[in-house]
Amino acid sequence: MKVNFPLEDIELNIEDDILEVSESLLQQGNLRNLNEIEKGLWTGSFTENSVVVEVEVQIAGSRVRGYTCECDVFKRYGVCQHIAATLHALRERRRRFAEDREKARLAKLKKIETEKNPQLLTVSHILKHAEKEALLSFVADYARQNKQFSLALKTRFTGTINKENNEINYKILIDNTLKNAKTPKGNITPKGWGEILTVVDQLRQQSEMAAEQDDLQQVFILTSLILPFLHRLLRREDVPKSKIVKRQEIFVNLLRGGLGRPMAKELEQKIYAFVFNEFQTQIRFDFIDFFANNLLPPLLKNTNRHEKILEIIDNNLASIKKINQLIVHYRDEAKEALYNRLVGLKIRVVQYAGQAALAAKIIIENNNTGAALLDAIHFAFEQEDTKLLKILLEKGLLLYDRTPFMTHIEEFALKLAIVENDRDKIIKFAKKLIINTLKSDFYHILIAQKISTAEKETLLSTINNLPHSIEKRDLLAMIFFEEGMYDNLFAFIRHLQSFELLRLYSIRLWQVEPQKTIELNEEVLLDYLVIHFGKLPAQRVKTLFESYIEMGGIDFVKIMAHFLRKKFAQRGSLLEELDLLELDDEKN
Repeated sequence: MKVNFPLEDIELNIEDDILEVSESLLQQGNLRNLNEIEKGLWTGSFTENSVVVEVEVQIAGSRVRGYTCECDVFKRYGVCQHIAATLHALRERRRRFAEDREKARLAKLKKIETEKNPQLLTVSHILKHAEKEALLSFVADYARQNKQFSLALKTRFTGTINKENNEINYKILIDNTLKNAKTPKGNITPKGWGEILTVVDQLRQQSEMAAEQDDLQQVFILTSLILPFLHRLLRREDVPKSKIVKRQEIFVNLLRGGLGRPMAKELEQKIYAFVFNEFQTQIRFDFIDFFANNLLPPLLKNTNRHEKILEIIDNNLASIKKINQLIVHYRDEAKEALYNRLVGLKIRVVQYAGQAALAAKIIIENNNTGAALLDAIHFAFEQEDTKLLKILLEKGLLLYDRTPFMTHIEEFALKLAIVENDRDKIIKFAKKLIINTLKSDFYHILIAQKISTAEKETLLSTINNLPHSIEKRDLLAMIFFEEGMYDNLFAFIRHLQSFELLRLYSIRLWQVEPQKTIELNEEVLLDYLVIHFGKLPAQRVKTLFESYIEMGGIDFVKIMAHFLRKKFAQRGSLLEELDLLELDDEKN
């Protein structure tokens, strides 16, 4: 199963119930044969009831990219206790490795500090007193021996050599960087990509320095060289796409930052020519949306330049319509997506030029897909064109039922109902959105309409019958609390044994039902600590108590701490964690 979240954030991405069982597995030493069989791919096994279960986890850098398990829980929910236990083990292994590496680094530094003479061996002292010729000779020799240093040296000082040929010098540097990064077969290894990104990042730093000094000419020179270079790289199959796109966005934002400042007419025309050319050559690639949205508005404002941009878009739209096989590397679905994206771009260009009526006309003619219709609805809402908005919403609600677009369409329908103060429609769409999204915002909108008790009960029953999820858990708990259904909330938390719900509601419940809240915490914590041993469960209890204290529940924590000390007087790890809270006068 593909996922994407930081390894450090396991608790934010896996439900508490599963995490608790996984901790028990680790405490019992149930994880066996945890090995990295290839870079980033880890396997492990668990034995339960004489059955061996195999787990695979994919880690890229510091992020979890995917996992799978043979057990029935995983097949049903897409995650399981075995996955959670393996991720915990990998995180702990990484932390130990990082700690050991840091200790070794500090030890090495300490050794150096005790052995060197700081007066003679500081870099500043040597640079100040070394002979110039000897220093230059050393730099040249070291650059020949160390490729990274050589790259850094060239990148840092390229712009200072023969400034009249600044642009040519940077182009030579970029071309040589790509040439040196390639293997004889034309591939780029991970090391080669590292060298390319290093040069790009150093040029980014120079661009940022130029921007701080209001040197827009230098920002433009670097941006106009780097962006086409990055665009070309994105067409390679071996490209680290996310890293390249991130740097594209940085350079686009740097250039946009300068467009709002006064500049020479000649420079402004150069920038427009560059943006126009890139738009023309890159129009069929995804990044053009970000590029155009950031650079076109200030360049098209109060000019007729939008006409040439629209001509490019229309030519591409016509070619996709007319020749089905024109873009041979796209599937039909991708061609349709590209067509819709270009229509959306056309609408925005017309908006940038301040032609709202033409934008509305294009919208009505081209909202034949869900994505295009959503763009149109969003535009109509921004323009406060109620008539157009109603036409589009009516079409969307009719055509896109039971599709991913429906929720977004209903959100706009709800916004319009609120603007028009249409109570019946507010209730109608708020209810639908509560069921479809389980978001509390829509519940609050609904309650503000003062619906009847019977309507609330019907809604609550519907939510209760939905499949279990974290969103459902949080929404039900919020409803129970806000509606004063405290007994329901006590029973709900007791049933789920949820630390998260304890953290969110214990202190608030203690203010209205103190004794029942104490009994709830005693029961949940007792059940948890009876089956979970060691330092990790103790730390989890301490973290829970710290959150109580932050919410002003210091007296409540004293009561609970006294209870746990009494029940688990022999549990050293728990007592140590409670001591760290530094509580005085724990209460009976």
